[in-house]
Amino acid sequence: MSVPSILLASLNALDVLSPPDKYITSVLRTICENLGYKFGSVIEVDEDGKGRMVSSYNLPDDYPEQVAKVSSTLLSSPSGIAIETGEIVVVSDVDKEPKLKPWRELLQRYDLKTIVWVPLKNKEVSFGTFILYDTQVRVPTAEELNAFEQIAIIISVAIISNTYLNKLNQKTSELHNEIKVRIEFENKLLREHEKQSRYIQEIRELNKNLEAFDYSVSNALRVPLRHIEGFAEMLKEYHSDEIDDQLKWYLGQIGSSARELKQLLDDLLKLSMATRRELLIEQINLSVLANSVAIQVMRDRKVSKADITVMKGMICEGDHRLLYIVLYNLLDNALKFIAEGIDPVIEFGEIKQTGEKVFFMRDKGLGFSPERAEELFIPFHSYHTDSEFGGAGLGLATVERIIKRHGGRVWAEGDIGKGATFYFTLG
Repeated sequence: MSVPSILLASLNALDVLSPPDKYITSVLRTICENLGYKFGSVIEVDEDGKGRMVSSYNLPDDYPEQVAKVSSTLLSSPSGIAIETGEIVVVSDVDKEPKLKPWRELLQRYDLKTIVWVPLKNKEVSFGTFILYDTQVRVPTAEELNAFEQIAIIISVAIISNTYLNKLNQKTSELHNEIKVRIEFENKLLREHEKQSRYIQEIRELNKNLEAFDYSVSNALRVPLRHIEGFAEMLKEYHSDEIDDQLKWYLGQIGSSARELKQLLDDLLKLSMATRRELLIEQINLSVLANSVAIQVMRDRKVSKADITVMKGMICEGDHRLLYIVLYNLLDNALKFIAEGIDPVIEFGEIKQTGEKVFFMRDKGLGFSPERAEELFIPFHSYHTDSEFGGAGLGLATVERIIKRHGGRVWAEGDIGKGATFYFTLG
């Protein structure tokens, strides 16, 4: 296998969503078997400067332990030169290299002659090395060294992506558990009808914890998502001539999934805010607010033509920011669940029912089965499949949570193919 073929095979086999050790072992095997190196390894340096073996191929079992006896840290070993300089280090003859004198006896014990250290980088910071060993004296060609640098980039992407994915999985699990606990706790409070003073005090204490949690979500999860999306785009941009259409599609799916997860985080944070945010009650012109929301939703949905009618003079009292979310989610649903090729027709108005002011959002979209109306407001439950329309099933759950906090209620009426109408009151 030629050097370009080895590089292309390494790139094609990359799967940033899987643990990197097996993939890296496969890459090392391909290099050693096709270029004649004896064995290879990939080492990651920790904060204390100590090395952690990520993966290896054909490496003697006792070799890492023997190296550790000579070098107290990875940075004090020959790998440290590559890590600190960020450059490839090549020793073509161990017996003649003065810098390797402290390790020469150890290396000769394994009949090693040639060693190549290639730094692994996260942006411009080296965090480990990709190492090749041979028992013959050899000088790598310029083509081989260039390929080693490119393979080091691919290995770095695999390791970094796996690190971020592990953090992301942990944070996502914590987020789901926190939301679940929060919802269960609120339902318990509502069922038991505790005194208002105690309810407010307990909610405030929980809000303090959730504020810190929201900050953690915004900062700890979005950064790795941006990195996953960015690395996928870098591979497509800088290696577009070396990868086939199928791999480009895979990279596109990685980027798309990262963006979908960012949207899910936004929806979860809105649900959390709808539950815990202190209400700031004021008089609101819902007609003006609805027209403003309609413009924003059409822009976000990239809808150029829609028949949206808003009744004038609708006044209520409520939290402006939270009611904006209510109208946004209802209008977004009305624009989303529409038959292809049909211009949306939506009406937002007000009626009186037994003396109570009731607001409604009516559309002529796909509708839903009346028997399943209550399912529409269940968190993470989508009436339509994700592949059809996307989304995580949190929009209407957020609407219900906000309306209940205003002392109101929300319900839906509709039929399949005949559109839907969502009603709500504000207490």
